[in-house]
Amino acid sequence: CGTAGIQIAKAMGCHVSTICSTKNADLVKSLGADFVHNYDTSQGPVPKLQSEDEKFDCIYDTVSSPEPHDTDYEPLARPLLREKRRSPLPQPLNSNGAKRPMYVGINGAIVDWIRALASKVLPFNIERTAYKLHMLNHSAEDLAVLADMCVQGKLRSIVDERASNEKLKLGSEESVKSAFDTLKSRRTTGKLVFGASDEVWEDYLKTCKK
Repeated sequence: CGTAGIQIAKAMGCHVSTICSTKNADLVKSLGADFVHNYDTSQGPVPKLQSEDEKFDCIYDTVSSPEPHDTDYEPLARPLLREKRRSPLPQPLNSNGAKRPMYVGINGAIVDWIRALASKVLPFNIERTAYKLHMLNHSAEDLAVLADMCVQGKLRSIVDERASNEKLKLGSEESVKSAFDTLKSRRTTGKLVFGASDEVWEDYLKTCKK
């Protein structure tokens, strides 16, 4: 999600600051990041940003979640939002016409999920102020925009070849579990892709026919 977020933001004309480890800095820069903050520092990324008094129109959080192994960065990162936006956020982040900066997460507390789901069916938004839990909306228009970015070379899929090749060869139950363990480690540098053997596919097709 982070690698795609950087590319899409740049394609929309945003100035992008990112947080990553030293080993991923070159990759992030190659995707278009204007500035890379290294979290392999004694202070950590967010205190460093706070000390530099850097402010943002939008913060895109791909880590915080209810899971006990994930750090909740929102309390530290939210103060980095500007009080007022300098420019409009691109759609769909500004779909409700809000004029304030926005904290966008791809995961959140249970109450945030309830608020986000309810807001999809209610005639009004009940999510927290200046907060958006990003949820996929299937739209031909959005897919056309992303497809055009791909054609122009502004958006490409990043695959973690090492993890995919070493851990996910067989398409077995063990490899699927390994895939999720690897994702939860927050140590991947792209998406994990693996194929199933002919034997696995045949067993799957037989199951579907039953």
